[in-house]
Amino acid sequence: MKNTIVLVLVAMLLFCLTGCGEKAPNESAIPAETSEDAATAETTAADDPVPLEEGSGEITIDESVIPPDADTEETAASLRDPRDRTVPFEGIDIEGKEVTETGITQADISTSYLTAESLVPDSAYIVKGQVVKVTYSHASGNAITFYDVRLDEVWADRVHEGDEMLIPGDTITVYQSGGYISADVFASYRSEKLNTSSESVILQTVLGIPLPEEGAEYVLFLTDALDPAYDGVYMVTGVYQGRYVIEGEQVSRYNPEMELPYRDDGQTLSQLKETVLKVLTGGISIQQPTLEECLENYLAIIRSLIKAKEKETDTYPEYKELIGNWESAISQLSAFIGKVLSRADQIAEQAAERPRVLLLSRMRPEKAYGGDSFASTLIERAGAVNAAENLTSVNGEETAVTMEQIAEMNPDIIVINSSIYDDNSLTKDDILSSAVLQNVNAVKNGSVYEADTTGLWFDAGMQNDSPNGWLGLAYLQTLLYPEEYTEENFRENFQEYYTILDPEFGRMAYEDRFGTE
Repeated sequence: MKNTIVLVLVAMLLFCLTGCGEKAPNESAIPAETSEDAATAETTAADDPVPLEEGSGEITIDESVIPPDADTEETAASLRDPRDRTVPFEGIDIEGKEVTETGITQADISTSYLTAESLVPDSAYIVKGQVVKVTYSHASGNAITFYDVRLDEVWADRVHEGDEMLIPGDTITVYQSGGYISADVFASYRSEKLNTSSESVILQTVLGIPLPEEGAEYVLFLTDALDPAYDGVYMVTGVYQGRYVIEGEQVSRYNPEMELPYRDDGQTLSQLKETVLKVLTGGISIQQPTLEECLENYLAIIRSLIKAKEKETDTYPEYKELIGNWESAISQLSAFIGKVLSRADQIAEQAAERPRVLLLSRMRPEKAYGGDSFASTLIERAGAVNAAENLTSVNGEETAVTMEQIAEMNPDIIVINSSIYDDNSLTKDDILSSAVLQNVNAVKNGSVYEADTTGLWFDAGMQNDSPNGWLGLAYLQTLLYPEEYTEENFRENFQEYYTILDPEFGRMAYEDRFGTE
């Protein structure tokens, strides 16, 4: 238990607190009517929000806001014809059975949704409803829960062509990790012998997420389940973050002790609805977090860990040293990030010109970071113009771009964000040899670069709790203003940053990036 801060900090920094993840579903939780076909289907984890296809479907906002191009008479008629869209699953009856709690497990959380506004772009459906049935099942010996929700209101439904919209009165099935599982089923998937009665049930929870109860009222931000075996089942955006519990006029979200605090706690139901509708209709734009906000969110997680460990120092005195290391790292990181950002801002302010920078993903088909991306904020703060500023995407990530569009943008510098390579990766040579791009300034001047990034340099804002974004900003300035911020300056800052976490790790990271002297 005397490990230094590095292991914890590095794990969070590079992997943003991802845990063991949820188990893939198996035939034990296949819908009754599809189990034969689905039992042989390849299963996949379904923790992350489903990305929406750009430009697909339409948005409908309850009965009071009908799309202007819709057939009003037909739409109104459909609102009076609710359907049972639930998916049946075999479950267990826990009535009267002894319950043994097994503890809290982890889950893959790829994004921290700190506000309702941030949930909207990653959610295919936003609904209000009441739980009418709860079913406890399992997947590979891990408990899962399905709950049927009767919809009172549909705030948003991004439908794909040919799909039917959700409407008030519909009843749908929602998936949640955790729940109750028969002790004998649980034991059959474990090698160790368990001292439990075959008639008892075991309670498993994921991050302590409360289980749904019949009669509970929720506002749910939802996506479609990824696994084809769960066709027709919905999942909460961000594992648990997209479920608001309605209590009278108030709404609230569950927040694990060591996660980032929500910024919209204390809302009323009407305030939440107003916020969602404003985002959907363009009244509120989704702002990418600043580098300072990313740092503060990251430090908030460390402070939560300190607070949790402080409660256990009487039992584990060695935690005092660990806490001291964490507190020292907080101070050092704050000072370091403040220093490098102050330097970067000063260079940008003194720049006589603002070159046009195009940041591309290594993936094919070609994708660029548009004006609504976190990377765009780094380009602008570095003292440049995002050549793809007029491109947008559904959730602020990269969006498709053609070579012809790149030629029209005529960037002065092209950077390929390349951290992983395969045979289909976009390379510097692909850009320089493209016949379409021969008149582009960046190609004519040979100003095309592969960033060779490690970690989240240009995507840190997506998770908004990683301070790694400063690396993207600093790297851009070595290309834009090499006299003011040299490659040697970047090396020094790079080494200092990682040394704060762990000198040994910092040495390895430095050598991996720059080689040995």
